[in-house]
Amino acid sequence: MAHIASPAFLNRMRTIYLEGNSVSELHNSWYLFPVVAFSSSNIPEAVPAVFQHALNELHMERNGESLEKQELLLARRFRESIFKAGMVCGYSRTINSLVALHEVMPERLQDKAMNRDAALHPTWKTATLRDVRRFCATTQDLLGSAYPDLGWFCESIAYGIVYESTGLLSQSEIALVLATANIIMDIPRATRWHLRTAHNSGAASGQIQGVRKIAIEVGKASGVAWRNEIPEIDSVLT
Repeated sequence: MAHIASPAFLNRMRTIYLEGNSVSELHNSWYLFPVVAFSSSNIPEAVPAVFQHALNELHMERNGESLEKQELLLARRFRESIFKAGMVCGYSRTINSLVALHEVMPERLQDKAMNRDAALHPTWKTATLRDVRRFCATTQDLLGSAYPDLGWFCESIAYGIVYESTGLLSQSEIALVLATANIIMDIPRATRWHLRTAHNSGAASGQIQGVRKIAIEVGKASGVAWRNEIPEIDSVLT
């Protein structure tokens, strides 16, 4: 089903992201959201197509000595986004997508070492994450009351590691990546959490609306069937 991620389709996703968005052309993160949506939809064969499209776009926009660094940053942002979304869509899908991406990745753009310090154990109660989530305490209470072990897991491993930034993605991008995966997986409650977190961490309403539209478009093209209403942006941000 790689043909789903055609240049025409991906250009349309890019246009959707830019509509009503003041982001500059050179700082356009549109590609993160279709690739996460395809990965979460279990269409790993589309992942390399999105990467190649974004890489070609980078070559047209950039030149000079910085191109190699920009290529590596692009590759790392793809890998990090797919990795983070795995906490929502499941790491079986993430493995399939990252392996599919690796198979077409030039060796110069492959990572040989981790991008995070394995000795660190961040939690979402750190000052930065507390400021971003704002409703962190309420959410943590809910998870802990549902099952104390779940509360511990989410604080120490899941959201601690997922929300902690490696510098490859901004906090708003992380939240939007997770919102994309939640839309595909048909989880309205968590979709609201992450869309609100994206807004709290600086994402504009137009950007959030664009990401929601991209997730829906990719989901439809991938055969995703929703049982629940996908949260509307206005209801999330009010």
